[in-house]
Amino acid sequence: LNKLEKFTVLATKLSSLLHELQKERGYSSVYLTGYNQIFLDKLKYQYTITNQAKKLFFDEASENNQLFINSLFGQKIKAFESHLNKLDKFRTKVKLNTTDNRATIDFYSDLNNKSLHIISNIVKLTVNTELTQSFFSYISLLKAKEMTGIERATLGIVFSKSTLTKNELQKQIELAAAQDVY
Repeated sequence: LNKLEKFTVLATKLSSLLHELQKERGYSSVYLTGYNQIFLDKLKYQYTITNQAKKLFFDEASENNQLFINSLFGQKIKAFESHLNKLDKFRTKVKLNTTDNRATIDFYSDLNNKSLHIISNIVKLTVNTELTQSFFSYISLLKAKEMTGIERATLGIVFSKSTLTKNELQKQIELAAAQDVY
């Protein structure tokens, strides 16, 4: 039960980080359409909140690394951390407008997918059937939220520019298909 509690806390902190990364993705993509200074200030504030969530998750992971009896689970956390270490450089690209909306959405979506895989692995490491069912329901909610976040970010770009490029249309079609399959 102690392990289950620690895994639950770890999953909760990772879910909080995922939520903040989703918000950062949306703010970044909208900022790139207009480069508004007021919005940049909000984006910088979001960076602070995301950094706090990142610290809380990795502090928890470090404190409970004995839980990582499955080496694949530990590797997934390290891969996620490695990708997160690129976040500051990517944020600079966003602030300087040296990246585009598509790359921004893809970068954050890849981070979010890595975190979802870690949460899924937490489920596999638990043995309690009732808890596992609850985790699967929770993961389903997070995946649906992620799909909605991608759609919101994509449509935010379209609404800001009042145009829909061929790539954005393709992304929207892929997203709709993925949501239908999900």
